Amino acid sequence: MDHPTSRLTGLPANRPPDRSLDQAAGRIPDRTADRRTAADDRADIIDVLHTYAWAIDSRDFPLLATDVFAERVIADYGLPEPLRSAAELVEYMTAAHRHLDATQHLIGNCSVRLAGDTATSRCYAHASLVRRGTPGGERIVFGAHYSDELVRGANGWRIHRRVARMFFRDGNLAVLRPPA
Repeated sequence: MDHPTSRLTGLPANRPPDRSLDQAAGRIPDRTADRRTAADDRADIIDVLHTYAWAIDSRDFPLLATDVFAERVIADYGLPEPLRSAAELVEYMTAAHRHLDATQHLIGNCSVRLAGDTATSRCYAHASLVRRGTPGGERIVFGAHYSDELVRGANGWRIHRRVARMFFRDGNLAVLRPPA
């Protein structure tokens, strides 16, 4: 099906003219950078939260340091001491998940509050962890919530403070212990 064309421009009538040459010549200001919206920032932050889950479940733990957490982070997972760097967090997550056969982390019900180049977020997490052959049951499931503070840097949004709190668990705690 042919679309009608404009007699003046020769372009399809329902398509606006290309202004890139005018922008390059400085006749029309390029406002691309000005078009970033709060919705864009929220989407980027939620993507960071989802990347956290994908990094763990795909065992791509270095992704936590490059795409999720700031280099200097305070991550409180209810351990005796918080984790204080992205490298420490990667080391901990690698060790905690090394012996598991499968995991699935689901992040949802995210709430994001923006304040310039900083933001806070809260979300729920549902994590299923599996170690086949574990006496007493092969799975444990956690319900938790994450309260995060994020900062926008040169590489986008990153979590620089996290407080994770579990509010339920079901299943076999022995799944979490490395096999003897």
